Amino acid sequence: MPREKNNIMSILFLLLSTTSALAIAQNRAEDCIRRAKPFNDMQIKFSYCNLENNDIPQIISFLKEHPSFREVDLSANHITADGAKLLANVAIWRLFLDGNAIGDTGATYLAEKSAMTWLDLSSTDIGAEGAKALAKNEALSNLNLAHNHISDEGAIAFRKKVNQSIFLMLMIIISVQMAQLAWRKINNSAI
Repeated sequence: MPREKNNIMSILFLLLSTTSALAIAQNRAEDCIRRAKPFNDMQIKFSYCNLENNDIPQIISFLKEHPSFREVDLSANHITADGAKLLANVAIWRLFLDGNAIGDTGATYLAEKSAMTWLDLSSTDIGAEGAKALAKNEALSNLNLAHNHISDEGAIAFRKKVNQSIFLMLMIIISVQMAQLAWRKINNSAI
């Protein structure tokens, strides 16, 4: 009997812990939405809210209820590839995800499904594979990939895109320390 009581207590504790974690996440997203800073009728800022992937559905619901917001700043949260996958299907023009660890997988989700024209993906742990996927996206006109691990291979994919598209107006590929070396190699490969 004591063993059964311990098992029941363990299950009860697990259920309460899970329910508490979900309530905390829901409260975190609601609090962020409540404190959101609209810049104007089209721009809203949800940065530095400690949002995680499980908070993204609430943010998406809010955006669906307020379709005038076309620019969304989710900088410096805890969003990964799973959150990027959800955001890729949202009808917005500009998305700021800088400082979130979405990696190559998240970049690929955004590149394949997104019609966004402006992405700030600086400091998001993107490597060559994510850069190559983003280079294939025809909708992008502005892209910030500073402070990632793009490598020469990823940079070359953008060289080809720049040659093919007059719409790519702004591109920051890698941090300043590596930019000169990468561009030197890109230009040498084009000769």
